[in-house]
This record gives sequence, structure tokens and C-alpha cells, in this order.
Amino acid sequence: MIVLLDDVHLADGSSWEALNHLARNLMGSPILLLLTARPVELGDYPIATEIVHGLEQDGLLRRCTLGPLGREDLRLLAGAWFETERIGDPLVDWLLDRSRGISLFAVGLLRALAEEDADLDHPALTSLPEDLTQRVHARLEQLAPPCRSLLELLAVVGYRMNLADVVALSGQPMERTAETLDELVWRRLVDETEDGRELSYEISHPLMQEAVYERIGRARQRALHRLVARVLVGQGHYGAAAGHFVHSADVGDPEAVQALREALRQAEAREQHHEALALLDALLIVLPEGDRRWLDVLDALSWQADWVVDHRADEGTGVAVRAMRNISQLVEVSPDPTRRAIVKFHLGSFLAWGGGDAQSAVAMVEEARDLFEAAGEPARARLARNELGYLAAHRGEPEVHEAAARAVLAEAEAAGDRFGQLQALCSMVFALQWTGRVTESEPFMERALALARAEGKWYRVSYIQGQQAFASMVCGRSAEADERIAAGRAANPSYRDTLLPDHEIMVAWLRGRLTRSAACGRDLLDWSGGRTSPRRMGVAYAAIASAELGRFDDADRLSTASEASFQGQRFWLHGEMTGWGRATEHALRGDVENARDGLTDSLGEQVARSSGLFARFVAVDLAELAVERGLVESAAFARSSVEQLGETAIASLRACDDFVEGASLLGGGAPDEALPVLERARDAFAASEWPLFATRTTVLIGRACARSDRPAAVQALEQAVEQLTEAGATVRRARALELLEGLGTAGRRARTAVEGPESLTKREREVTKLAVEGLSAREIGQRLFIGERTVETHLANAYAKLGVRSRVELARRAPELDL
Repeated sequence: MIVLLDDVHLADGSSWEALNHLARNLMGSPILLLLTARPVELGDYPIATEIVHGLEQDGLLRRCTLGPLGREDLRLLAGAWFETERIGDPLVDWLLDRSRGISLFAVGLLRALAEEDADLDHPALTSLPEDLTQRVHARLEQLAPPCRSLLELLAVVGYRMNLADVVALSGQPMERTAETLDELVWRRLVDETEDGRELSYEISHPLMQEAVYERIGRARQRALHRLVARVLVGQGHYGAAAGHFVHSADVGDPEAVQALREALRQAEAREQHHEALALLDALLIVLPEGDRRWLDVLDALSWQADWVVDHRADEGTGVAVRAMRNISQLVEVSPDPTRRAIVKFHLGSFLAWGGGDAQSAVAMVEEARDLFEAAGEPARARLARNELGYLAAHRGEPEVHEAAARAVLAEAEAAGDRFGQLQALCSMVFALQWTGRVTESEPFMERALALARAEGKWYRVSYIQGQQAFASMVCGRSAEADERIAAGRAANPSYRDTLLPDHEIMVAWLRGRLTRSAACGRDLLDWSGGRTSPRRMGVAYAAIASAELGRFDDADRLSTASEASFQGQRFWLHGEMTGWGRATEHALRGDVENARDGLTDSLGEQVARSSGLFARFVAVDLAELAVERGLVESAAFARSSVEQLGETAIASLRACDDFVEGASLLGGGAPDEALPVLERARDAFAASEWPLFATRTTVLIGRACARSDRPAAVQALEQAVEQLTEAGATVRRARALELLEGLGTAGRRARTAVEGPESLTKREREVTKLAVEGLSAREIGQRLFIGERTVETHLANAYAKLGVRSRVELARRAPELDL
């Protein structure tokens, strides 16, 4: 018999005495007592605490901490609540985000959704669940005034704060603030986190934070927001202060405008571009259009802020464009040409790199160039000409881009303009790499890196080392690529602001480290709040890696985020890469028509823009699809496209050309002619340390041998299956197994040997059995003394061998798989 006593923290003294008696006198009976309690509330009753501790000490009671519910748990809970098995990801994601897996909050949210008859595909609530707010308010009433006041301040802040900031915010001495925090942490109202020697605090759950905030009156909310804003400015957190000034101010509020402008000046001086954008956004709310104080905002902006000329505005470009348009209206009548030129340069750059208006951007930057020259400002004019070089590349004129970069570099060197030299060198690297002249770009990267280090431009240091890592990987120097990535991370704590994470994703993809590539993409997207920007090239590669792994939901999420950043606009080659990523996902899903159309469109655009590097990746995918699906015209188009790109001296890129040529011959019915070309491509890919490309070529070799040399075909495909298993490329592995199945008895025998539980290594079997038992990757790692990432790699390999795609499917099929 199992007896469940729920919420025993609500039990009275006599009930606890009875429970103590039962536990001590029914040891010989087949009865299991299960008690549930909230520890904080249990601790408020001395008799309960005494009995629990006594039973624990005597070995009669075992305490289990219940962790949060996972995604699939929440899916089951929602399905039971709404009596349906069809619970989509939007509801699960919303529940996970809002409840953080806490069952009490999850049930409250589900009840509120039902009461509001909400759309489960687009879940949202008009207000917090009443039962949750009542529960939080009841707990607040039990707090002493200092605890309640500090909790309200943390609710107004709305995010994690370090101890020094909390003390400054409270206005109390450290000792008194520490006592208050201890009480709130003990009551589980506030979470305490220790990272090294730094302590930080936040309200323990977002729903609790919202409930506390709603309880504060509107007038007092404003007063507290103004207090928080002043404290944050005093602590140097300008961007964080911006939103609090907005919440506390009326339009045109002098103190708020002055504080935001000064904070913007400080953020610009410290090159904190995210903070600068947040402050501009706040000023757009507080400062009306046409207000002459926008000219003071212009004075607070740096004319050559690195974040502007380095194109870092990302998803904040819309904010920057609106702010500069407000300033432009006022400065247009200024007699100072330099001032007008600065505004036009800023506005043109923002329009080009995020505003989707390249034509207006060119006109703006050209006008800025002319104004700078008229004002006798040659250094600024050079920056404008360098920007126009980038804009020529946007239009598909790489030769104009290169010529502009070379001219600006020569002029900057002659003038001793080190900032101009750095910008021109970085522009040269882009011009050369995009056209496939990777080895030519390497001396320019070395020069740029040395200059960036000497000038303390750590953003550029990380950025350039990411570019160097990718160049090294393209040229077959994988160890060097890894070293470059590590150095880029170490050089700059804010490396995620650069494109280093994108290059890390791309390097991992080329190396066949699909799990790593996909994980880096998810991390990057999570870090940026689920959004990305047009310049984030790596997201497309992470989407492809996810699709290769059979994780199509992740692939779709990454591609959707990337597509959304372009707002329907074509942007340089970045947009074509996103289209390529989506088309490759279609190919791996088996959607031939969309895959063919997407790959053809992306390849055509890239060839038209002389993309000698990235166009070859697309051509490989299109040629491979053509062979698999009998698309003769597509194979011919892929071959003619790489021929238009011209010859290359880089071995890995020549291998891409050979792959496309071999695939075209194979698809055209000439397998004997295709075989030596494909073998040459396979060997070059292997030598360049591009293992997945080499394996894909091996599959085509198996196809080419299928009629004339069946044993060789079996051997090639068997080898490919093993390599695809190691890479976790579940989709390609399944297709290679199907090819083996079609090669007669020998093929079927080979398929049996490489498929099923017998193919698991000892470690893969250990990890898989523990996963079936329900242990998380972290728990498995602790049990087996291996890293969490190693666990995930073993699971990915096991999934591929077993033909499963998730833990749920693994658990369901465990009996038949002897697990």
C-alpha cells in the first residue's frame, strides 16, 4: 500500500505526532508513506522540523528534492489537462519559459489558459493567474518591512544583480542588506548565485517577480524606477538604466533626457554599443521628434565609434535609423558640413547593414564623403570611401569593393592613419575571402591583427582571429583553426559580439563536428534572445548541421530566425546563405522540389556575385541532390556554375569542383568516367580534414561502382555508414543503409553488421542504458566520470546506429533494442 500525504507543511501538531507513530511502528508492514512539502513553509513549524530530522537521523525517512519538469513532461501535463495528445511546440516552449518547469506554476498557467479560452498555438494571458498572485501576495504579507521593500526593488529591477549593486540600491549598510538577503534566500523568494567571488541575486521565479511588481501601486512604481535608474547610472550600468528612466518619466522630462544623454556619452566613450543602442531607444520614447535637444544627443555620439564603422548595430539598427533621422531633420540647416556629414555617414551605414535600403545608403554615404572632403576632413572621407566599397560588394561588384579597399589602404598608410588602415585591411579580407582567394587574404589578416592588438581594438582582434580560423580550416589546417578560435575567445570577454562564434560554427561544420556546430548555433541564438542579424553568417551553417543530425525542429528555428532578420530583403551574400541553409534542410527532409529550387536560386545569385568560396558549397549540395533524385538539368547547372567561378589553387575548393564534375558525370550516365574524378575529390577532402565532405563523396563512389563492381560498392558504402555514424549524420546514414540494402546479399549482410544494438560501443551502450533510465546528460556524466558534451556525443552516435531521434523514442523502443 502506498499512502500519499500531500502538502504536509499544512498539517497540525497532532497529525505530525500520528505520522511519527506510524513511521516507527509499521516498519514490518508493506506500506510506503510518501510526503510532499515545501521546505520553507515546513521550517516554520518546529514540531514538523523536529520529527522530520528525527526520522532522517534514524534512517526511517529519505528526503528527495523534486527538480523542474522537462519539455516532454510539460507536454504530457498539457496533454492531460486539455485531454489531447496533440500538444505543439509553441505551447510547450511558452510553458517552459513562463513556468521554468515548476509544476505549481505550470498547472496555474494551464488553468488560466483554459479559463481565458486561449489559442494554444499562440499562447498568451491577459493577466497573471489569480491563484498564483494570491499565493505570492500571502507570502509577502508574512515578510518584515525591510524584506518586503528589498523584494519590491528587485521586482522593479527585473533581472539578476550583483551584491554591490543590491547594496547601493537598498541604501542600507552592507551588514543590514546581507541579513535581509539571507532571509529572502532562506524563504526561497530570492535566488543566490556564486560565481567565483561574485554573489548575485534575483527573484526566484519570473512569475513571482511579475506578481510582486503588479502589487506595487503605479505612482510608487514610477518612483522606484527613477530610484533604480539613478543607482544604475551611478554604478556605470547606462544601458540597464535606460528602461527605468523611460518607465519613470513623462515625455520631455529634463532629468531623464539629461541623464540618458550623459549615459550615452559614457557608453560611446567605453565602446559599449549595446548600451548605446538601448539608450538611443529610450531617448526615442522620452525625447519628442523635432526637439532641439536631439542636437545634444548628436554631440554625445562619437563620429567614428567602432561599433558604427564595424557594423555592429545588429538587430538594433532600426533604433539607430530612427534616432539619426530625428537628428538629421535638425542638422540639415546647420552651416557646419562636418556635422551634417557625420549624421549622413551614420545613417547610411545603418541603412545598409540593417535597414534594407541599400540605394538610400549609397546616396547618404556618397554625400557624407563629399561633405567631409569639402570640410577638409581626409581621414573621415577615407572611412566614407571604405564604406562605399562594402556597399559595392552588396550590389554584387566585388572588383569595385577590392579596388576601393586597396586605394583607402594606400592613402591611409601614406597619411599615417592607423584607424583608416585597420578598416581598409578588414575590408580587403572580405573582398578576397568572399571571392575564394582565401590564401591571398591571410597576409592582410596578419597585418590587421597586429594593428588591432597595438591599438587595443579587442573586438577586431577576436573578429580577425575568427576569420583566420575559418581560412585555416578552408586550407586544411584544422589544429591551427582550433588554436585561432581559442585565442579569439581569450582575447575578448565580449567575443560573442563579434563574428567569432559564427566562424566557430563554420569551422566545426567543415570538420564534420555536427553536434558542436549545431550546439554553438543554439547557444548563439539563445544568447541573442532568439533573434539574429543579417551579418550572422554562422546561423545558416548551424541550421544545416542540425538538419544533418536529424534535428529538424532546431534547424527550422535557426533558419526562421535568420530569415526574419532580412525582413524579405536580399542582403549581400548573407541572405543567399540563409536560403542555402533552408534548401539543404529541405533536401535532408526529402522535399525535393523546394530543395532544388532553393539551391538553384542561391547558387545562381552567388555565382552572379563572384562568390568563389561559398558558391562551391551550394554547388556540392545541388549536384548531390541531382544524383540522388535523377535531376540531370540540375547537375549540369551545378557544373556550369563552378566552371564560371574559374580555377582555384586551394585543394579543398578544387575538391568541391571535382565533386560537382563527378556527380554531373554520374548523373549523366557515365559512372566509369565519374569514378576517378570522385576518388580524386574524396582524397583531397580527406587531406583537407573535411571528413563529412569526404564521406559524401564516398557514397557517390559507392553509387558509381554499384553496377560494375558490387563488392567495391558495398565496401565504400559500409565505410561511409561507419563514418556517418561517427559524425551523427543520421539522415545521410539512413540513405546509405538503403543503398546497401539494394546491393544484394552482400549489401544486406553489411547493413546488418553496422546497424542495431550490436553496433554500439561499450561506452555508447552504458550511456544509452542510463538515458533509458531517465538520467540527464549531466547525471550520466557524473555517474561515468565523463563530460556532459561527451555524453551528448555518445548519445548522438547511438541514436544514429539505433535509428531513433529522441529520448522519448529511445525509451519507447528500449525493450526491442535490448536496452
